[in-house]
Amino acid sequence: MMIEINGMAHVILTVSRFEVARVFYRELLPRFGMKPVFDGDHLFYCVGGRTAIGIQPCDPALGGERFVQRRVGLHHLCLRARSREDVDRCASVLNERDDRSWARGR
Repeated sequence: MMIEINGMAHVILTVSRFEVARVFYRELLPRFGMKPVFDGDHLFYCVGGRTAIGIQPCDPALGGERFVQRRVGLHHLCLRARSREDVDRCASVLNERDDRSWARGR
């Protein structure tokens, strides 16, 4: 028996600097048409485009660790855009940010 999936329900990203990440995703995800549905001390969660993305703080004991793409776990998250123009608009939004720490991985 085959079970067909209907898209991805959600993904939760665990982050070391929750407050910094929340500022970043509060600005970015609504520009993707995603609506914030929960914004608390330990979870920021947006829904849209038939999926949801959330961020949560990591265990404080692991706060000094950094993301390593080839480690066990998440490799990356890729969202599909409807057009090249949408990709270019996303790049413009990111390039306009004053806080460029997201680009340095810090």
